[in-house]
Amino acid sequence: MFKVFQKYGNIQEVVIPAKRNKLGRRFGFARFVHVHDEERFGTELDNIIIGRDKIFANLSRFQRRRGDVRDTEVQNHRDRQGNMEKPSYNHINRLSRTDRAKRSFAEV
Repeated sequence: MFKVFQKYGNIQEVVIPAKRNKLGRRFGFARFVHVHDEERFGTELDNIIIGRDKIFANLSRFQRRRGDVRDTEVQNHRDRQGNMEKPSYNHINRLSRTDRAKRSFAEV
C-alpha cells in the first residue's frame, strides 16, 4: 500500500490493522502531508486498482491535534487460567482528567 500511494503525495504513515471490517474485507489508513487540493487528491486515490481489487478511499472527517498521542493501560485483565492480573500502568496517560472531560466524542 505504501508503494502504491507514494506516487500520489508525501506519505507520513500507513497502518493496516490485522482485523477486518464487518464484511470481512481488509482495510487500512494512510496519512499524507502537504496536500494542496484535497478533493482532487481523494478522487485520484479512489480510482486506484491493485491487481483485481479496487481501492476505496475516503478523506478523513476529523483532524488529529498535534501532540495528541493516545496511550492505553490494561486493567482487569484475566490470564488464560481465569485469574485476575494486576493492572498495568506502564503507559503514561498524557491527558489529564479535566482535559478528557472537555473533549467531544468525535475528538476522542
